[in-house]
Amino acid sequence: MRYLVILFVLMAMLSGCSRKPAVPEAFKGQLMKFLDAGTKINVMLHGQLSYTEFRQQLADTKAAHDLMGSMWPGALSQSFDDGFAKAIEGWDLVLSLWTFKVDGEYPPSEVGNNGYDFYVAYEGDKVWTEEFKSDCPDISKRGKLFIPVNENVRIIGDIAGEAFEDGRNKILKELEK
Repeated sequence: MRYLVILFVLMAMLSGCSRKPAVPEAFKGQLMKFLDAGTKINVMLHGQLSYTEFRQQLADTKAAHDLMGSMWPGALSQSFDDGFAKAIEGWDLVLSLWTFKVDGEYPPSEVGNNGYDFYVAYEGDKVWTEEFKSDCPDISKRGKLFIPVNENVRIIGDIAGEAFEDGRNKILKELEK
């Protein structure tokens, strides 16, 4: 009889150890707000939108992501946030590219300290570059590579969107377990 009691206690302990800790509902709620905001950005980038609308939606998305990050439960690997972080980095790059255009500035280039390296580091083999022509008013830029705005808003926006979708699919699959 004593062995049965010990066996029962051991089985109860082992079954309790194999259970995965629960993810708090508050975190799940904030995750859903972030996923909703990020999905809106992806939809906006494939439709008609204004600079102001995109900037506001990105601010809302980043705020939701920051709050979600502050609530991140120990039961969930931080690696599930990698796709989201890459998406936000890409969306930030899209906004900064668009800002160059809105402000009438030269796009990021090999010449000057205007973020060219950030764009190339993000997805260098996919980022579109062109060469400043020989008639460029800024002599120092002639023959140097630059990041064309219109092409790269689409390219970087697509890369960021894919990273977001990948992150969303992975975390939702994990939460279903």
